[in-house]
Amino acid sequence: MASIAIVVAIYNGEATLDQCLASIETQSIPPSQLIVMDGGSKDGTVEILSRRSGMFSYWESRPDGGIYDAWNKALSHLTADWVWFIGCDDCLADAEVLSRMAALLDKTEAAVGLVYGKVAMVARSGRVSDVIGRPWADVRRRMQYSMVIPHTGLLARRALFERVGEFDAQYRIAGDYDWFMRAAAESGVRFTDDLLVNAGDEGLSGASETQVRTVREFGLICERQGRRRSLGWRWLLLKCQVKARLRAPLGAGGQGLVVDLFRSLTLRRPRGAGR
Repeated sequence: MASIAIVVAIYNGEATLDQCLASIETQSIPPSQLIVMDGGSKDGTVEILSRRSGMFSYWESRPDGGIYDAWNKALSHLTADWVWFIGCDDCLADAEVLSRMAALLDKTEAAVGLVYGKVAMVARSGRVSDVIGRPWADVRRRMQYSMVIPHTGLLARRALFERVGEFDAQYRIAGDYDWFMRAAAESGVRFTDDLLVNAGDEGLSGASETQVRTVREFGLICERQGRRRSLGWRWLLLKCQVKARLRAPLGAGGQGLVVDLFRSLTLRRPRGAGR
């Protein structure tokens, strides 16, 4: 059966780390490897890692250059067939996720090196505010200018890193998008209609502070990979700029109501519906 390594990158993740690790520990089959890269946390993260150290194939706690640098450092410790990068505020959706994915990957043709599923965004209330992840045929065009595949629900063949290289750590936000597009040019992509992860949803206020910078980084990556900044990218940037500007006069709550109204008018589920 296909072997799966899980990589968790952390910095000051004390509040959510135990829950994340518990969701891995309770899987009906364990991951082949569990690698944890902590960026030198100053809270209680290291104490949690020390207490749970028996779970890990490898872990370290030292300063790094950000999440993509941490992921790159983890690559040298990988031996499994597939690798899955998740965050410390993410939890595997149920106890059979690894079992189902191992069986699916075992049957996946060699030409496919990227497999992803659905991710539920879970609000602080514990309710699901959104579910992201759609079939590759539906999102392939949008991927030309933005990351619409949930990276925390993506598994990649380890061999792909040998072919396309590691993550580009110069990017602060969209390095996963840069790597995915390089990898997708060399590999087939497969979608599974399976909920894989419950991810922490920081909400609209947190997202609005970084969305504009994220989209600008998408544009930079497009240009460096030989694609123009399309009309789709410009429309996405405009929407993010409007949301960011709404937050100042309306506050996070008012901003959320406007965004939810827009989503309803465009026949999409309001993000705030699960809060």
